[in-house]
Amino acid sequence: MKEGETRAEGTLEEVACRPDGIVIRVKSGERMLRVSAKRLDDVEFITHRDDLRGSVARVPRPPPTDGEAVAVEFLSKRTAH
Repeated sequence: MKEGETRAEGTLEEVACRPDGIVIRVKSGERMLRVSAKRLDDVEFITHRDDLRGSVARVPRPPPTDGEAVAVEFLSKRTAH
């Protein structure tokens, strides 16, 4: 991570396109984070999993964001203790 960046862990809910960029929604605990980027190519999608399936939903006009997105990282599944 670079200086000034923060990390949040959660579940990717949506990547929405809008005229001025994209908005990524992540469910982090009880909070829904909304982060933005000018272009999808500006966000690094990183996975540490081989079991990801499904698709990403698009909406025309997402709500305001909580910050700027620079990376999305998919962590290994946690095992129950």
